[in-house]
Amino acid sequence: MVSRSGCSIRSLDISHCWSAEETDDISGEVLTAIPPFFSEVCQDVEDLILVTGSYKQEDIYDCIPILQKMVVGKNNTNLQNFPRLKRLQIKDLQLDPILLAHVIQSRQDHTFQKDSVVASLERVEIAYKNQFGQKNSMAEYYSDTLNAVLSNNEVHSKCEVVVDP
Repeated sequence: MVSRSGCSIRSLDISHCWSAEETDDISGEVLTAIPPFFSEVCQDVEDLILVTGSYKQEDIYDCIPILQKMVVGKNNTNLQNFPRLKRLQIKDLQLDPILLAHVIQSRQDHTFQKDSVVASLERVEIAYKNQFGQKNSMAEYYSDTLNAVLSNNEVHSKCEVVVDP
């Protein structure tokens, strides 16, 4: 429908509730497959919100497969995956903060290359529902790790990273 209509989707809100098959990679890890429609809609997306469909702690999934698709490799790999993404929100999903920092840095590095079609991330928000008025320990861990990894890099000043806004 999206490809036939010719529309350009600029904002996408994705609830992590699909039941895609899991695939094994070379290292033997089980990876959740990304729905095939992403390749059709991700070209023009500037705002992406990833949110889980469940708020039970045991049902919180991670968004690592999608973050892996956002890393831009040195040989211009993954350029087709969310090349215009500027704002990313992650709500109530587990993530790898080192991988997220790598996404931010790799996209920033590519914006300086001549004829680059990759936009740099301007803002990343990570939010969690606070239970019983207490701060989420994952949010604190993600914030500390991202600050430590990005603080030694000028990327940090160009991408606003907000944890539990």
